[in-house]
Amino acid sequence: VRVVRAAWVKEMEYRRQDGMSLVAYSLEPLDIWVDGDDGDYGYVRYKASVTLKDSAGGTTVNRERCIDLMLKKDGRWLVAGSLTMVEDRGL
Repeated sequence: VRVVRAAWVKEMEYRRQDGMSLVAYSLEPLDIWVDGDDGDYGYVRYKASVTLKDSAGGTTVNRERCIDLMLKKDGRWLVAGSLTMVEDRGL
């Protein structure tokens, strides 16, 4: 889950380019699946709640579902791909 959190925080840094800043977030793991002959690939599904602040000072809360595709290389898990679906934007 640490790898997923690190990748997710990088995504939040990317969003800063749109003038949004991260106020708070929470991640809730839903499930982790690993397969392959050596347990070398899998995915992690989780829910995220994200509070963002725009340049005018207004806040927006987004609820998202995320899935990260993971590959194990040289004993380390790497995020090979990621998909985020916004369930509820701007509460």
